[in-house]
Amino acid sequence: IHHLAVPKLYLKQGHIYEIPSMVFSYFPMNLDLLYLIALYCDNDIAPKFIHFAFALLTAWWIFDYLKRRLDVFSGLLGVVLFLSLPIIVRLSTTVYVDLGLICFGFASLLFLLRYAERGFQPRYLVFAGLCCGLALGTKYNGLLVFFILTGLVPFL
Repeated sequence: IHHLAVPKLYLKQGHIYEIPSMVFSYFPMNLDLLYLIALYCDNDIAPKFIHFAFALLTAWWIFDYLKRRLDVFSGLLGVVLFLSLPIIVRLSTTVYVDLGLICFGFASLLFLLRYAERGFQPRYLVFAGLCCGLALGTKYNGLLVFFILTGLVPFL
């Protein structure tokens, strides 16, 4: 209804404009605007691959984190468990924004943990904030990421 429809209307108009008849056009649109690139090339399938790429990127970060903390087997197990979750399998074949939200939220958590591990270097906190901002700009559920990670900072 809106993940591809609103960007298509933007392309048809030639710019971003207000669409009062579509309430969804007022939602955060980070990933939807990323889909504009594929839609500009008249490709409706590529946004599915873009969305799936966020699942693969998250799986890579899970593998990397677990490999560094435990071992390669644990990293592979984490990837298999993540990618075999029914909701991840279902979302990987659609054009939504949830996998982007997961990716940005997880990246924010990783940077926050790295901030604590590496002696509280401010650059990791900045990167965590940027990823959290990307999560907020992807979907309103990014507020959960913001509140949880903000509450985690004093404990670190």
